Amino acid sequence: MSQQVIQASELRDKLAEYLDQVERSRVLITKHGEERAYLISVRELRSLEETIAVLEDSELMTGLKKSLEDLAAGRIEDIHDAFSELDADIR
Repeated sequence: MSQQVIQASELRDKLAEYLDQVERSRVLITKHGEERAYLISVRELRSLEETIAVLEDSELMTGLKKSLEDLAAGRIEDIHDAFSELDADIR
């Protein structure tokens, strides 16, 4: 995602404009040339929070790791094939 760098004084003067812009890109806010904060959309914040929650869930991460190992080892069946087999068994 792209970002724009602005000074805190500019943010103060054009807040409404930057609130619209965060739907398209992050806004990095500086003060006296020092990076101080980011202005990001609620959607991006929620996405980051969900990612953190997944990464912090050790049981889920273990399951994902096992799934990736199964995939790499060829122990995964295509869902369409699985349903086709189920349909054939039912008939």
